Amino acid sequence: MVAAARPVGGVGDMGGGLEDWFKSLPVITRYWFAATFLMTCGISFNVIDPMVYVFNYDKLKHGFEVWRLVTPFCIIGKFSFPTAISLYMMVQYSQRHEMSPYNTGGGSGTADYATTLLFGMTVMLLLSGSGFYPLVIMCQELVYMTLYLWSKRDATSDVSVYGFNMKAKNLPFVYVGVTVVMGNDPMPQILGIATGHLYYFLVEVVPAMYGTDLIHTPSFLVDYFGPGQYVAAAGGGGNNTVGNNTFQAPGRVNPPANPGNTGASGSRGGGYSWGGGGQRLGSN
Repeated sequence: MVAAARPVGGVGDMGGGLEDWFKSLPVITRYWFAATFLMTCGISFNVIDPMVYVFNYDKLKHGFEVWRLVTPFCIIGKFSFPTAISLYMMVQYSQRHEMSPYNTGGGSGTADYATTLLFGMTVMLLLSGSGFYPLVIMCQELVYMTLYLWSKRDATSDVSVYGFNMKAKNLPFVYVGVTVVMGNDPMPQILGIATGHLYYFLVEVVPAMYGTDLIHTPSFLVDYFGPGQYVAAAGGGGNNTVGNNTFQAPGRVNPPANPGNTGASGSRGGGYSWGGGGQRLGSN
């Protein structure tokens, strides 16, 4: 159920070996994948107790176990074929969207992608903490949110699923359909996609229709990652060392006062559409 696509600009290319491949991943995707992989290893070999890291509102509120705000997004489960597929999807679609996220003030770069993930994490934590849709692990949901946003951003990209070629914009629907046909719970995917669509609506539709930006990349993220794609400084310098970032000018490519085409394909449609992704503990 994995869509095949080419590496982006050499990113994620396995040609130079495993270490070179890992280092070629964009910084957020690299650390998200590494954390999730290590959590998977720890759970599989009984080195760590997953219940210490899953989301638990009472533990968070009364025990101040603040790591539970982050670790649920790095837990998929024990090693299995579905887990391997989920890790593959994380790398594929996270790196693709991280390379060209929606521009909310960071020049369509790493800071903007961090904002995207923080938005998704916040929505999912609020849904779970409020009891509206209780979840204890949310990695799958965040992966499908990323997949959906990439499919909207690069809607005309060609992908292949089980040998069937299609445009990227159809991919989330296909994943949901295959999940239903296989008799699995599609709610993790649907929740991820719904969260992704909410973000898309706020950063693309609202500015085009009402001429106002509701989501802005926090300045501390731009200060930390720099505008555009983050590239670590040579020699790993300290806080006063600037990396060789390459970037567009910060801010929206086309300001809301003159809403135009801001998508990766160079066009913004007159409307918007839903697409599909998301997981509870123990579900695949």
